[in-house]
Amino acid sequence: MTITEFVEETPGKMVSTSPFQILFFILSTLSFVNPLNLAVLKECGKLKRTGKIVGGTEASRDEAPWIVSLKLKTKGKHICGGTLISERFVLTAAHCVQGELARQIQVTIRDHRIKEQQEKLPSYVMKHDKVIRHAGYSSVTHHHDIALIRLKEPVVWDDLTEPACLPDSEDTDFHGLSGIVAGWGRLSEGGLSPVTLMKVTVPILENNKCKTLMAQHFNIIERQICAGFDFGLYDACQGDSGGPMVVRKNGRYIVAGIVSVGVGCARPKLPGVYTNVAQYLDWIVENAKV
Repeated sequence: MTITEFVEETPGKMVSTSPFQILFFILSTLSFVNPLNLAVLKECGKLKRTGKIVGGTEASRDEAPWIVSLKLKTKGKHICGGTLISERFVLTAAHCVQGELARQIQVTIRDHRIKEQQEKLPSYVMKHDKVIRHAGYSSVTHHHDIALIRLKEPVVWDDLTEPACLPDSEDTDFHGLSGIVAGWGRLSEGGLSPVTLMKVTVPILENNKCKTLMAQHFNIIERQICAGFDFGLYDACQGDSGGPMVVRKNGRYIVAGIVSVGVGCARPKLPGVYTNVAQYLDWIVENAKV
C-alpha cells in the first residue's frame, strides 16, 4: 500500500493556517543570533557527551542522534541517510527520493548497527506521508539537491534521538571549519559497506577553490559547499548521500551540509560536494509545516 505523497515545491500555493505554521512564520521572520531549532519539545544539536571526533572511525550510538537511515521497504537495504530537524521532518538529498524511491523508502530511527538490533533502545521504523523535493533539483547539475520527508507521527525524543540545529540565517560561509560527516556509506570507492555507523572529519573549503578543483566535473554554485583534504583519503561515499555534515559552534551541532555528489570517493584534489543548508532556510521553513 502506498502511503507516501510525492510533492514538489509549488511557489505561491495557498495553505491553511495552523499553530505550527504560525510558529514557523514567526521563526522565519527573525534574524537568528543562535542556530535555528525547528523542534518544539527538544533543544537541538546538544550531546550529553563530548570529545574529539577523528576521521574514518566507528561512531558510538550517541554521537549522531539526529541521523536516520533510509531503507528500501522490500529488502530493508540502506540507500541513504537523513537528518532529524524536528518532530515531524527529516532533511535529506533530493536524489535519494526521486521518482519511485519516494514511495519505496522507509525511515529508520535510532539505527546504529544496521544489520542487527540493539538490546537497549532498539531502532524502529517511522511511517511517512509526504516527500517534498526541491522543484529546482537537477540530476544533471546536482543543484538544489535537497528534500524533506514528513513523518506520519511525531518522533519521541530520547537519549539516542535528538534533532540537529539548522544554521543561523546569516551563517552561510563555513569555510575553515571542520565538518563531521556520519553515515553507512561504502568504506572505500567500490568497496564494502559497514555494519556500524561511521564518522569522518573533513575541512570545509573556500568555494572558489572548490569551483577550480571541480571545474572539469561540476559547476559549483554558492548553494553548494565542498569538504575534503587535498590528499584525499577521507570522504563520504556511496550510501552516505542525504546524510548530514555537521559543524560544532557555540556548543551546538549544526547541519551545515547534505551529502550530495562527488567524483569517486576520497580522491586527491576532488572534494565531496554538499548542499549548503544555510542557503535553503526559507525553503525549509516554508515546507516544514505539519
